Amino acid sequence: MRVHIEVSPDPAGTSQNISVLRSNPVLVTIKREPILTEANIVSAKVIDTRGGFAIEIKFDENGTWLRRTIFRRQSRRSFRHLESMERK
Repeated sequence: MRVHIEVSPDPAGTSQNISVLRSNPVLVTIKREPILTEANIVSAKVIDTRGGFAIEIKFDENGTWLRRTIFRRQSRRSFRHLESMERK
């Protein structure tokens, strides 16, 4: 899992456009470098919820601090959680 911040397009190449797949795909510009990656995950599990399930993710100390700090600063911005589906 990678967490990216939505940003304005940057001609210097630090941003990229992605398509968020939905019934009506949405084009979003994100910062190329993720703020959090799978390296920051301590544990993850699927939990039952009313009518379905949820994924509970616990971050390491650095990941928790980054998430809290960035989410506070970016309260009006969108975050895109993108799962990396790399094939080896």
